[in-house]
Amino acid sequence: MTREDRIVKRAFLSEAAVLFAACAVMEPPQGGPKDETPPEVLSIVPEPGSAGVSSDASIRISFSEKIDGDSFKKRVAVYPPLEFDKVGAKGAEFEMRFKEAIPETTVCVMIRSGYTDYHKVKSRKDISFCFAT
Repeated sequence: MTREDRIVKRAFLSEAAVLFAACAVMEPPQGGPKDETPPEVLSIVPEPGSAGVSSDASIRISFSEKIDGDSFKKRVAVYPPLEFDKVGAKGAEFEMRFKEAIPETTVCVMIRSGYTDYHKVKSRKDISFCFAT
């Protein structure tokens, strides 16, 4: 390798190193505005006001965004009082299951405001609905 070849090779490697270093600047993504919108109910199963619901039905509520299932635990009330087998959320879906079959009656579900989404934004509206078995 001639002296000129070594100089060209060093110059090329130096320029490549400078370009590579300039491209490798690590920064966090800019992101967007802070989420301040509380979760909204998209659907409820069983349908509010429905009749003839199965006695082994679970209650599912779909929200507009991911929710924090733990934030619901002290905000849920059911009449007549029924014992829960499961109260929780996965993603944007909230689910309640009962330990025993629902008696043949009208069931009313009330969820007080204050449950939160994944970003800890609190809801401002209560949820209440009834259905009949």
